[in-house]
Amino acid sequence: MLAAVTATWARVFESAPPAPDTEFIGAGGHSLLAMRLVAALRPGTGREVSIEDVYRGGTVAGLAERVAAAPPLTDDAVPTGSAPALSAAQRQMWFVEQLTPGTAAHNIALAERLHGPLDVPALRAALEMLADRQEALRWRVPQTGGVPRVVVDPPGDLPFEYTDRTGLGGPEVEQLLDATARTPFDLAGGPLWRARLIRLSPQEHILAVTVHHIVFDGWSWGVLYRDLARGYRRATGADGPAWEPPAGFADYVAWLEGRTGAADRDRAWWTEHLAGAPLVLDLPRDRSRPPVQTFRGADAQARLRPETVARIRALAAEAGATPFAVLLAAFGQQLRRLTGQRDLIVGTPLADRRHAAFEPTIGCFVQVMPLRLTVRDDDGFASHVQRCRDEISAALAHPDLALDRLVQAGGGARDLSRNPVVQVLFNMYGFTGHRLELSGVDARPITPVLPGSLFDLTLYVDEDATGYALRAAYNPDLYDAARIEALLAGYVHLLERLCADPDRPVGAATSRPPDSGLPGWEPLPAPWHGPGLVERIRERAEARPDTVVAEGAGGRLTYRELLAHAAGTAGVVRDAGVTAGQTVAVLAARDVRLPAVLLGVLATGARWLVLDAALPPAARERQLRAAAPRLLIDVADAPAGADGELYAVPAGGRGYLSLTSGTTGEPTLVAAPERPLAHFLDWYPATSGIGADDRFALLAGLGHDPALRDVFTPLVLGARLCVPEQELLRDPARLLAWLAEQRVTVAHLTPQLARLLADAAPAAAALPRLRLVVVGGDQLRYGDVAALRRLAPATRVANMYGATETPQGQAWYEVPPGPGAGDQHPVPVGQGIDGARLLVLDRNGAPAAVGELGDVVIRSRYLAAEPADRFGTPPDPDGADDRLYRTGDLGRFRPDGTVVLAGRSDDQVKIRGFRVELGEVESVLTAHPGVARAAVITAGDGAERTLRAFVVPARTGVRTGELLAHVRAHLGDHAAPADVALLPQLPLTTNGKVDRAALAAVAPHRGGPGATEDPATATERLIAGIWRTVLVRPTLAATDNFFEAGGHSMAAVAAAAQLGRALGREVPVIDLFRCPTVRALAAHLDGGSEEGQLDRGVKRGMERRRRARRTARADLRGATS
Repeated sequence: MLAAVTATWARVFESAPPAPDTEFIGAGGHSLLAMRLVAALRPGTGREVSIEDVYRGGTVAGLAERVAAAPPLTDDAVPTGSAPALSAAQRQMWFVEQLTPGTAAHNIALAERLHGPLDVPALRAALEMLADRQEALRWRVPQTGGVPRVVVDPPGDLPFEYTDRTGLGGPEVEQLLDATARTPFDLAGGPLWRARLIRLSPQEHILAVTVHHIVFDGWSWGVLYRDLARGYRRATGADGPAWEPPAGFADYVAWLEGRTGAADRDRAWWTEHLAGAPLVLDLPRDRSRPPVQTFRGADAQARLRPETVARIRALAAEAGATPFAVLLAAFGQQLRRLTGQRDLIVGTPLADRRHAAFEPTIGCFVQVMPLRLTVRDDDGFASHVQRCRDEISAALAHPDLALDRLVQAGGGARDLSRNPVVQVLFNMYGFTGHRLELSGVDARPITPVLPGSLFDLTLYVDEDATGYALRAAYNPDLYDAARIEALLAGYVHLLERLCADPDRPVGAATSRPPDSGLPGWEPLPAPWHGPGLVERIRERAEARPDTVVAEGAGGRLTYRELLAHAAGTAGVVRDAGVTAGQTVAVLAARDVRLPAVLLGVLATGARWLVLDAALPPAARERQLRAAAPRLLIDVADAPAGADGELYAVPAGGRGYLSLTSGTTGEPTLVAAPERPLAHFLDWYPATSGIGADDRFALLAGLGHDPALRDVFTPLVLGARLCVPEQELLRDPARLLAWLAEQRVTVAHLTPQLARLLADAAPAAAALPRLRLVVVGGDQLRYGDVAALRRLAPATRVANMYGATETPQGQAWYEVPPGPGAGDQHPVPVGQGIDGARLLVLDRNGAPAAVGELGDVVIRSRYLAAEPADRFGTPPDPDGADDRLYRTGDLGRFRPDGTVVLAGRSDDQVKIRGFRVELGEVESVLTAHPGVARAAVITAGDGAERTLRAFVVPARTGVRTGELLAHVRAHLGDHAAPADVALLPQLPLTTNGKVDRAALAAVAPHRGGPGATEDPATATERLIAGIWRTVLVRPTLAATDNFFEAGGHSMAAVAAAAQLGRALGREVPVIDLFRCPTVRALAAHLDGGSEEGQLDRGVKRGMERRRRARRTARADLRGATS
């Protein structure tokens, strides 16, 4: 047996006979060589040899022992003369092309630069011999009744084009090759390959071959070159060895079908192996995921340094693994940092050439294996490499995986926006490893064009003579080039760190290169030493005492009157014996005198605490108990104006209090000095370009820190503060009309209020004078920005970020112009303002890399003083005022150094053992076309904990079952809410945020009538009849879901084809995915919208909004007449 193994080893490795102790890994072995070795050993030894035997044996002698112990080979004969048929992988490719007709994503492009005396007729003859010999190159795949079938054309016309481009330059050649590679194929009409010869000079040509993936794979590349070289020798008159016809690809499909027992065992193993694994790996993106996967492609490249390559090979040898396992394990570490997931599925292709008969056959033999990688931050990298080695070995031992059948067994609708199970692929493959040898001609490979991206991201590793080259293929509809370039740079850096110290815990390694250009621990700018708030307003008042500074609820107020009321308030505070540092509670109302009362309290050195009169009395009582004020001033009964100057204690001794609810819901006092507020009011106008001609609106919740931005910004500028009546804040349509009437130019909004105003707008450009909107307080999305720009076409939109403990705002991002309607991707919160830095820190407290999920921390000189539990200091503080605030938010750096939020670190809950991010569930719900707003809360505790979702429909006809299926398709069953309640609008707190306590009081949705309604219309009956035939179901209700009733992608194609014939028009298969119930599809095909099961409360709410819009139109007409 040792002699047989030795001889086979030498033949496969194309080397001299090895010594018994020669190691497979040490000799350069990898998965493809292991596959070839098994394919050769099985018929040669008559034993059931597996890939696992190759890896476990380790050496020539070890492999011989395992082969000798293997059971005898059962009948493994390859059938011959099989009828052409598609494999499961090919059927999946065909289905993708039905969804995205005209795509070039499946094109595989090869190109060679040929130098020397090329015999063009001989090359053409060699190509004809190639097509004659390889049956798959003569395939076409038409369809009958929505079912694909294979047609093999007889040898005939060659898809060959000869182009004379003598003198063509390099860039023009690249454009020509790109166009050749990106031209799509017609699957039904064929041919599915083409060759193009470009003449550059008598001695210089380029041969470009493009093949559809449905008849080709990476292994086929080498077969094509070998057959082409052999044919060229024959065509030029040279002798060659006998040319036996290879097994046909149809024989491979038949051979697979005959392995049902092995396939069933392997599928059971994979089902158990992947149980509980997250089936979505969503890398940080630059824009929202399109509802249907686009497969567009772009790529970025990098190289590993020679010393890193040496360490990879050494570590692989020590671990008894291949370099592939080392590189893949490191890629898993990178993905863990980008996604925050420790349990990952990464795909890798398997060239299924287990039988020696298929080695010389061109065809699509590839299968995608979903490898499950588990990252343990406290383990060393060496142990991760060993686990990765074992995962690869176990997967290779179960190669009979039909991924599409595994997906179908899981049930549910297919998510058209991404691949099922595998969205990220890792492929160690030699793009330039195959050599074309044409006698008398020097052929040099040209790096091939990647026409598309079949996955969100594919990382290719190409081993060449100088080491490893990296190539990332990605979808530019998801990612910008800068993000992928940063991902590659991070991977290279992380790989170097992990291999340099493989026993160190992997969580301690950083993927942030030293030249990342991201914010870090660099010193802050010098401190700001400008005037205080009282001094700035007093100076403005002295210059323009009779200028009206506030108007609206409560009357009008000039600067002279403002200072008089402030002086009167200061007198009341002093007369009450309140000293500096003690608390004065201000019961606030929307009244023009509010700024004066606050200014008067501030001048005395006492600290105001604003209580919102709109809050329930019980809530105000809790706030009063927390603050224990010495004095309570009611703005509605504000002190009268006083003569004389407003005296103020020095600015350094002034400050104020705010309240935050924290994680307990109980009020927590936040003490802030005046300096952060004064600094902000100096920085903000200079950055935003606002001035004395602007008009501001008091829209923030009065007890909320952003109200100070509304109140004091116009006062320091000499601008105008417009104060609405409180009831206007409860009626978006009336508030919108008021904003237009008041000619407001600057508005500070929460995202929720922005959405309500946009929804209430009777028409576009309802606020033509609004020129700046600053949004804060919650997650802003690009769809919100687009809605605001429709509302106010002249406006600039900025996203501001901060917390009560970081007064006003510590980060700023002005949203550039661009489309975004319906885009639910989050807008960045930007970078730190002057004197502040917005950081993302990894689990070790170090600045994170681009895209790495981490804790958002604000480093600033302008923070609150108390409470101290979330404050800290940087590693090398630049003075006592250089401090850190841990926001509790999660976020990521973008390549430009701005930060995008990614939920809350305390917003993650466990549902049945799975970690669920509430914000992620909300985002998925909001991405559904039938949803305008969504909020998710938890109910119950421990094992009884569930999710509850609350949805504001964007249209009638929205069904809760459809929304639950949407969540399951994107996030899995564990993230699906236990119930979905449809509401006319989400309740808001006085601060403009979603009132989750009010949502918790909403009764659970128990479903509506009609769950088993029979099809009612002619179209519904037609659809139900066709679905019953396709799905072999005796009955179907109008509300039944095609996929939940047993449908899958190929069944959907058949149903769409039959329905199209019955209606006499094309029915795109994508319609079945977008409208998966009988009733929804019928409504779509009939040109209407499904009249849904909205409860009466929702309908009443929508009717109220319609009436409000009509009222707003009337108000606007009156305001502009």
